[in-house]
Amino acid sequence: MGAAGVSAGVEARRHRALSDAHSRVAAEEAAAASRYEVAEIIEKRVARELSILGTWGYHLLPDRAWPGSRSANVDLIVAGLAGVFIVDTKAWKEVSIHGG
Repeated sequence: MGAAGVSAGVEARRHRALSDAHSRVAAEEAAAASRYEVAEIIEKRVARELSILGTWGYHLLPDRAWPGSRSANVDLIVAGLAGVFIVDTKAWKEVSIHGG
């Protein structure tokens, strides 16, 4: 006969480990959601600012799939007489320029 509470203790630790794992995943997903929310804002802002290029015959192609990838994409392709430009946006918290 086992000691009192052994099976309850095993179940408690199993549930606690599962709860901790879910909490870690939830925190990671919340952080990922925040990054994508910022990316949405920045990508829209950059496209809006570059839309003036349409006046000079440029075409803006947003959110194009990266060839050979299931999830990677190019934020913006700008195509016109001067060539094709790939625009990849970033939202850095702290940016500094050193030496010019």
